[in-house]
Amino acid sequence: MITEHEHPDLRRLWQSQADESTSMSIDDLRSRVSHMNRNLLFRGFIAGLAFLLFIGFFGATLTWRVSTLVTPTDIEITRGIFLIGAGYGMWQLIALLGRARGKSLTAGEPNACAAFYRSELERQRNSSRRSALWIPLAFSAFWLWGLLAMPPLRVVMIVIWILFVPFWIYRNTEVARASQRELDRLNASSGQSFS
Repeated sequence: MITEHEHPDLRRLWQSQADESTSMSIDDLRSRVSHMNRNLLFRGFIAGLAFLLFIGFFGATLTWRVSTLVTPTDIEITRGIFLIGAGYGMWQLIALLGRARGKSLTAGEPNACAAFYRSELERQRNSSRRSALWIPLAFSAFWLWGLLAMPPLRVVMIVIWILFVPFWIYRNTEVARASQRELDRLNASSGQSFS
């Protein structure tokens, strides 16, 4: 009779194997850095569109007139919100374009490529962790003020909160975990010098 010690369970053998994907080749690293650069440029494009959208809305509010429905304070608050949105979009655009490194980095020295990739992964992980906490708190505070100020829209605002906040927290924690996994993989490969 064959015992389990002579022929161990295949599932246990398969699960105890070392992960083959822990090391990262230089071609792998370069393709990931190239992909990250494309993502940074795309996000910069989106930030530029957001800037144009908010500045356009701000321009439209300059034509608004005071009526029975809209007070001068409402108009000024709306203009302020659009200016803050435009400023944030411009700041994101400048920051993202400053971080994107183009093709020269992927064709250059592998250790510089790895250092850039590591720093971007750490920045992305830390930013996602902070964003998963602070954006929902700020959003909730703003929505709480909106719930108190606009009673007829309470149901709609509660539904928006339920849809937005859990999704935002889930998405940012997933991005932080993926960045940490990629950092672990890169750090496991850092024993071999990229050359």
